[in-house]
Amino acid sequence: MPFLWAHPQAVPLRNLLVSAYDDIPDIKHLAKCVNIRIGTWRREAPEPAWNHLLELAASQGKLRDLLRYVLADSNTLAFHERIRLCLSPEVL
Repeated sequence: MPFLWAHPQAVPLRNLLVSAYDDIPDIKHLAKCVNIRIGTWRREAPEPAWNHLLELAASQGKLRDLLRYVLADSNTLAFHERIRLCLSPEVL
């Protein structure tokens, strides 16, 4: 299943994730922790990296796992409530 970019909360969710995790090694680490196969990673900026990771997570059926992992991370606690507001069954 593809990531639903047309959903009104998709881009705000991505933007929050970019703000919460703006370091490429951290984003790659998230992918590995949730067992998302990222292949060759050539992303150099957080926004395209998150675009790619959200698409990969959705296509591999791991989007829900990725977001659960993010919401369990105490390092990004300041973003949790706003991320939850973006979540809906359509996005997941």
